[in-house]
Amino acid sequence: MLFSLLGYFFIAQLGVEFRTNSTFFSGNAKKSIFLQDQILYPSYEGFRLSRGLNIFNSVLFFFGAGDEKNGIKILAEPFVSFPRQESNLFLHRFSTHLQYGVLYLSGGKDTLSLGPGIHNSILLSHNLSPQNHAWGGIKNLRLPCLGSFCFGDISALGGILFVDDARAKYPDPNFLVMRFDWEIYFLRLGASRIIAFGGKGGVKPKTFQDYIDLFTARLENASGLCRDIQDEAERRKCEEYWLSRDTNQAAEFFGVVDFSKIIPSNIFEELFGYFEYAGDDIVACWQVEDVHIIKCFPIPFRLAVNGWVVGFGGKRENISFNAEYTWFNKSRPFYAHHNYPLSVKGIYTGAHTGPFSDDVWFRFSYSFFSDMIFGFRFHFFRRWKRDNDSSQVQEKVFEFGPQFAVDLDDSTTLGISFVLYYFQNPDLSSSPFSYQPKLGNFLDFSLSLLFSYRY
Repeated sequence: MLFSLLGYFFIAQLGVEFRTNSTFFSGNAKKSIFLQDQILYPSYEGFRLSRGLNIFNSVLFFFGAGDEKNGIKILAEPFVSFPRQESNLFLHRFSTHLQYGVLYLSGGKDTLSLGPGIHNSILLSHNLSPQNHAWGGIKNLRLPCLGSFCFGDISALGGILFVDDARAKYPDPNFLVMRFDWEIYFLRLGASRIIAFGGKGGVKPKTFQDYIDLFTARLENASGLCRDIQDEAERRKCEEYWLSRDTNQAAEFFGVVDFSKIIPSNIFEELFGYFEYAGDDIVACWQVEDVHIIKCFPIPFRLAVNGWVVGFGGKRENISFNAEYTWFNKSRPFYAHHNYPLSVKGIYTGAHTGPFSDDVWFRFSYSFFSDMIFGFRFHFFRRWKRDNDSSQVQEKVFEFGPQFAVDLDDSTTLGISFVLYYFQNPDLSSSPFSYQPKLGNFLDFSLSLLFSYRY
């Protein structure tokens, strides 16, 4: 073991990258928007563009020792921003990742995506700002073969996010996250869950039964048991008791198909498709509220209040592309649990646009002269139109524009991005679960300049 650790120092890597991004946002429709898609600078999770000039400066420190199978990686990224985000100077990211064979551990402050979605991932995505975390699992554990047929690899992750959100009903709740996936030949299938609980004033598991209830969602929405109590005082007492033990759980199934493994390599270097199917509520025969709704045989649970993501992408020589469509149930709001909404500081934990929405996203890039990249992005979403409310006005947003980057040398990159925004009835509400429309049509734009230097 000692010799292995000493060997790491001979193959250790240390990197530093200085980054600056200056963006002017016109802000005619609304005073600020979340930065949803930056090809040239994708690490701005949870950042907000304010009307006028926005300057983001950071220094990304990277240390790595070992190799992909056994090693350590450390990332740190302090920020200076104007106007302020968390503050003018803050630590945006700091994480440590330890890998030993198929086992790994990670801790610090970072983002995580539970699904394969690139632009949106329904339960938890890089859309959210980095949060304090501790998680671990297994990666690419090879299963045995039966003759020439191999059963593929499995991976699993489990951990907790210690959320920083003083505005939540129970401030600073915890998010328990789980993911399992199985990859065999050209197909990867998986499932993931997110569970919100605890926080200051929220329920915290203390007994073994409490932990069982947390993992199985046995008491989720158990206050529904009180709806038939006629006496108002008794009903309120019943609801207060069950709400004090409440959690919020959402789950999804996902799949990825790697077409490049089953088509000739001279057609596409990369070609893949993926989907996510999620529910904001788990209806299960073991839950105290749902035991009379669903039977344990043949299928003991189902997902309710659904959302979908479907997408594909590929690469051929100098061209790469991605396209994605996201859809949410229009009858009940996704993410909007009464005690533990799946949002942090006004940002949904998963998809950018949240409940009652449809989202179409496309990205294209072309590299030429080996050191230049031209890109184009298109994004359209609409939301706040419920199936049962024909009178509700709807927010619609179109975003599109070119992006260009050039490597001036081996360590220096310069980029420019222009985005045109067309808003119909933009939402001015500071709450992600309420709609305050500004009626009318508005045109906005943003112009961004990026410079980075690595050594």
